[in-house]
Amino acid sequence: IATKLLSFMSTNCESKGVNYAVLTADKWIHAVSGTLSIVGSSLLIYIIMRKGRSQLSQTRNRLLLCLSVVDILSSAARALSFIPTPKVTACSYGIGNLSTCAAQGFFIQLGMAGPAYNAMLSIYFLMTVRYGIESTIIAKKYEL
Repeated sequence: IATKLLSFMSTNCESKGVNYAVLTADKWIHAVSGTLSIVGSSLLIYIIMRKGRSQLSQTRNRLLLCLSVVDILSSAARALSFIPTPKVTACSYGIGNLSTCAAQGFFIQLGMAGPAYNAMLSIYFLMTVRYGIESTIIAKKYEL
């Protein structure tokens, strides 16, 4: 199967309709947006942790910290873009192997925890702002 795939993807990339301008733009967009996301999440972690562990006594800070950590890991995988993927054909840009590709996929999938933390943060603010439930009650009743 692999030999059929490689013969299908010949070294003549232009005849296959590969648009190098689009591929280059895509690589740069992932690299820049991933790097900016890492910087933003790192700043959030710094703000939360600069006053010590006492900040982690608040539920919202714990949720923001976990959201930021997950975002950093996922954004790093996205910022690396094509680098961890294996070079299968002359048309592909990757310089990694199957293990680095699998690791990148794991961290990108880990980023799916981000929307879950966002939802938990939204529910937390709904409970505290709209319904007036105190943060200590939420921590005792709903946190594990």
